[in-house]
Amino acid sequence: GAAAAVAVDAGRAPWTVGGSVELERDGGWALGGNLAYRTDGGTRFRAAVARSELKSDNLDALTTTRLSGGVRHTVGDDGPTLLLDLAWWQDPDTVTAREVTAGAEVGPPELTLGASVRLRRSEFEPFPVSGTVQLPNGRTILLAGTADCSVDDLGYGLDLVRDTGAWSFFVAGRKYDYDETECGFSSRGLDALARTQPGVFRQFAAAEAQRLSRIAASQSDERTSFLDYQVGGGVAWRRGTDQFGVDLSHSREQFDGLDSSGLTLHWTRVLDRGVDVVVYGGATDSDAWGTLPFVGVAVSRTF
Repeated sequence: GAAAAVAVDAGRAPWTVGGSVELERDGGWALGGNLAYRTDGGTRFRAAVARSELKSDNLDALTTTRLSGGVRHTVGDDGPTLLLDLAWWQDPDTVTAREVTAGAEVGPPELTLGASVRLRRSEFEPFPVSGTVQLPNGRTILLAGTADCSVDDLGYGLDLVRDTGAWSFFVAGRKYDYDETECGFSSRGLDALARTQPGVFRQFAAAEAQRLSRIAASQSDERTSFLDYQVGGGVAWRRGTDQFGVDLSHSREQFDGLDSSGLTLHWTRVLDRGVDVVVYGGATDSDAWGTLPFVGVAVSRTF
């Protein structure tokens, strides 16, 4: 009836603009905005910006900014959908990262399988080093001065979505492989640390690794973190202009091996004039923070 007409009209409209705000128990927050345009030929362009701050009693505030953009194109009426995304994000005190993601989705709307590959280059802000580091061969190295490091990682992802009309389900998984960390030092004689495994890097970059581990445990910042793997799933039920859903996730971060699990409940209402409103809330339970509740709202409009 009217709800279907609104959904169809919104789907045909070429432009979509949206924004979101999220708040966490300890004063953390996240803001986001996005803009998308779809052509008659099945190509969709998008751009997004997000900024978040995570607060803690024993660490300075962790502030990240993320810019991203991409294109999706569906081949023919029933062909695969190809995607390419570019992103840049930064915690100005710790790291700046650039990433490119390519992927494809195949299958009818009732059952869609997606696969993606993401390549990321992360450059750490120079940081002081001191003390000693023990290498895997048992050799001990004395450190002094400043380190300037970077690391590359490659992520692989699979997504499966089942949509029956009234009900929809999804499962997703991501795995990340990291190269050796590349470092330059202000002091001479540290060539043995020019390329190091994560365990060695963690010894002389403890403060930076701890900061990044805490970012990975925050619901607001899970896109801007260094993960070993991430899995998740969810179910949603539609009735008229409403959709109710629950999502579950679990991840392990790269540096300290900290685990984090999340539960999100969400409600979507389709309004007149192509407006959708999503209200959500839940909690993340992590080795780093304990239980961290959050709430948020997102609004989008097509025209």
